[in-house]
Amino acid sequence: MRIGILGPLVVRDASGRPVEVGGRRLRALLVRLAIDAGRPVSAARLLDDLWDGDPPGGNALQALVSRLRGAAGRDVVEHGPAGYRLGVDPGEVDAVAFERAVAAARRTDDPARRADELRRALGLWRGPALADVAEDDIARRAAARLDELRLAAVE
Repeated sequence: MRIGILGPLVVRDASGRPVEVGGRRLRALLVRLAIDAGRPVSAARLLDDLWDGDPPGGNALQALVSRLRGAAGRDVVEHGPAGYRLGVDPGEVDAVAFERAVAAARRTDDPARRADELRRALGLWRGPALADVAEDDIARRAAARLDELRLAAVE
């Protein structure tokens, strides 16, 4: 599965077919997990982030995770003692791939090759980072960091 957050959310299955993830909060959950790809996010943090500091009672988060698993596949979200984690390789998230590609380009001594690698990395962008949650607090820091890295790659 590939997850794109460098623009509007795009999800593709292993064969490249689009996966529909409908609903603002469902999309926000997937984006939130993708921001921390490879790392668990506590249930308390997710509740706070997804409900802007005013989380509902009951098992709203578990219901949301269940809906996401139904839309994108059972393995898309893993749960453990430390919280919930995106169940795909972090490199399958375009933001992580972009960061890794920029870091690799910076280690390249040949200026022409570095420029080519940076152009390929910049090609991963499809619009503003985290566009689906741009107004939410969960996106501001991550989007600003990604935008700064994009600007540095352009320069």
